[in-house]
Amino acid sequence: PARTQSRKTLCIRQQTTVITTSEQTMTDEIKLFVFGSCHFSERLDSDEAVGNGGYGIAITVNGVKIDEISGGFSHTTNARMDIFGITEGLKKIKDRTPSDVVVFLSNGYVIDTLTKGW
Repeated sequence: PARTQSRKTLCIRQQTTVITTSEQTMTDEIKLFVFGSCHFSERLDSDEAVGNGGYGIAITVNGVKIDEISGGFSHTTNARMDIFGITEGLKKIKDRTPSDVVVFLSNGYVIDTLTKGW
């Protein structure tokens, strides 16, 4: 039997920011709401502009919250916490049936990194 190859797309929206994977046959719509933050211990224009930070994620499937994840690090940045939050959220849903995945975040730098291929 011939195998059909599925096509996946990555898409991002601003808090309204979206990373989307699409399959021809959708079963669920999964949303990851991601927020990363950091309290800087130095001035922002310093080479040492790092501090204690954390991330939080809420995961919904078809509008129903199924999980919340959080964590943190010392010597980190806002962008690292957002990116870490996205990867942790995607790890949590990797075993689900192929679905639309929408990631909501507010960090313009991270959004541009993912959408513009920086």
